[in-house]
Amino acid sequence: MLGGFELVIIGFVFGVLGLWGWSLVDVLGRSDAQWKAIGQEKILWLLVILFAGLPGSIGYLLAIR
Repeated sequence: MLGGFELVIIGFVFGVLGLWGWSLVDVLGRSDAQWKAIGQEKILWLLVILFAGLPGSIGYLLAIR
């Protein structure tokens, strides 16, 4: 049986994975024209999200989204 602390940890993990996945889908779903219009590089943000994890996802969503 899971206690309260374990459920909080599981919820946090799913939240982090969901945010990371949402960021990846958002980056890959934007067209090249949209990236050029805002003056950013798609591949740069993709690498930031992949390698920086949660901080990269948060940075992307705050800077681009």
